[in-house]
This record gives sequence, C-alpha cells and structure tokens, in this order.
Amino acid sequence: MADRTEMNGRDGQNEKKTLLSGLDPKTGRLIQILFVVLVVLITGMLIYGVLGTRSGELIKENPELSTRVQQYKGLVEQRDQLVSDTEELNRSTRAVLDRFSAGNTPEKTILFLDRMANASGMSINTVEFGQEYPAISRSESSDEDQSDKGVLEGVQTGDELEAEAAAAERGETYSGEEDESKPAEGTSDNGKDDERELYVYPVTFSFNVSYPGLKAALDYIAVNGERMSVEAFTSAYQEDTGDIAGSMTLNLYRLTGTGKTYVEPSLSGAPLGKTDLFA
Repeated sequence: MADRTEMNGRDGQNEKKTLLSGLDPKTGRLIQILFVVLVVLITGMLIYGVLGTRSGELIKENPELSTRVQQYKGLVEQRDQLVSDTEELNRSTRAVLDRFSAGNTPEKTILFLDRMANASGMSINTVEFGQEYPAISRSESSDEDQSDKGVLEGVQTGDELEAEAAAAERGETYSGEEDESKPAEGTSDNGKDDERELYVYPVTFSFNVSYPGLKAALDYIAVNGERMSVEAFTSAYQEDTGDIAGSMTLNLYRLTGTGKTYVEPSLSGAPLGKTDLFA
C-alpha cells in the first residue's frame, strides 16, 4: 500500500514537470510580463481614482480660495489706510470721552456758574441742585446691547480688519478668535468690568442778563471744557431795564469707566461772608 502511494506522488510530480516543460522560455517570460503589466494597471487605476476625487474637491475649492486671496490682497494694500483711519477714530473717541466729567458737586457747579456770570455779565439769583440719575437705565442698556449684537453680527471692526490684513501678509488665515491670554476690551486685569455709565446732574438757576450777555452765557456753556447741555429755558423781556429775566436748567454729565479721577475744586480764592455768591 505504501508503495502505491509513493508511486502516485511520483506520477504527480512528473505530470507537473511535463506541463511546465511544455512551455518554451519565451512564452513564460511573456506571461510574467503580462502579469506585471496587469498589476501596474490595477495599481494605477486605484491611484488615479483617489487623485481624481481629490482633484475634484480642489477644483470646487479653488474659486472660494481665489476670492479670499483677492480679499487678502486688498486688505494688505489698504492696511496703512485702515490703520490710519482706526487711529483717527480712536483719537476722536478719546476727545469725546475727555469732555465728560469724572464728577459733579454743588461746589464745582457754583464755581462754574460764577465764571459764566463774570464772562457774560449775568446776575444769578437762585440755584437749585437736582439729584443725579443714570442717563440710561440698566434694563434699557441691556436691551440695546442685545439689539446691537444682532445688527452688528458678522460686521468686522477696524481692529479685526487690521488683524486680518496682517495675517494675510504673513500668509496665514485670520480666524477671528481673540487671544485668551490677553484681557478682553472693557475689562481690567483683575477681571472686573470697567463699564462706562453716563449720569446726569441737573442744575436749575434763575437769572437777569442783557441780550448780548445771554448769548455770551450760551457760548460759554458751549465751549466749556466739560460736556453739558441746556435741558430747559424760559425768558421774559423786562421793559423797564431792557434785560432778560428767566430760568435755565443745565444738565451736567458724569461718565464712569474712563480712568479719570474727580478732584475737588479749590475754593481758596472765594470771598467769605458774602450773601450773594455771584455778585
């Protein structure tokens, strides 16, 4: 039985040798070459399919990228002008904020009225100091802030435009995200908000003055170094003297969050014992 198994194995090997020996060497090489070519073609088709898919994605992205590149180029060209405009806007803003007082008191107001009376020849008879109140309540301010956020959403500020132009010049993409390591605008390093709030301090006084003197008094109010406005005004012509008698309510303003500190006015030169402060 073992002899038969050995004989069958030998017959199988002989048959394989006969099949291989039936092919000439040239045909064998051709078969090998064809096999290699098929492998190369299949590999190339797979690579082409992947590259074709990526190429299609790039073709779709190209118009958007070209548009952004043009935007960045425009921002880089306008960078100097944007920086100049931003600096000018900051200077204008500081000039407006500087005109608001850091505090208002009766002593300070009396000194102002005295100087105005001397500059215009106005005679001030009575003065009434009102109670300071916020120009805008917190609830109204919150509603306006929410409305502004909705209107200004997606609108870039001058600082954002400058940052985007600088990023484009470096070949980077501006994400619009703030650096968390820097304190946000409107807050101090200790985390407390430096919110600006406007307060109104009303002052009402009665007066007698000539017509040219009244104009001089209004001019003095207008060019005064601190922001104020005329809330109410009444007048009547006095036939016997030719002067104008009336009353005026001035709104004096105080703005917080500007870094300014209120300094008490000096009264060293004020005369003592006078019954009329404005005489």
